[in-house]
Amino acid sequence: MVMERRNAVGDKEDLDLVNALRARQALPHGMHVQWGDPLAEELLWLPDVVAGIVARAEAGDDSLWRLLRGERMTERVICE
Repeated sequence: MVMERRNAVGDKEDLDLVNALRARQALPHGMHVQWGDPLAEELLWLPDVVAGIVARAEAGDDSLWRLLRGERMTERVICE
């Protein structure tokens, strides 16, 4: 998994989350996590776009959600 590099504080928060998920065995044992530069990795912004579309749909505007779904199957996963 490649996570978007943010800054020292943000990257530490992300690493803490990854470690907490590993401790709860919520991540596959062999999953490798690394951080990528969003200026060098063009698609690192894509999850932010999808999250924005989902948030907008939950706020009542599902026009972009309908476009996103199209013929593709989507599945929502909620982590508690």
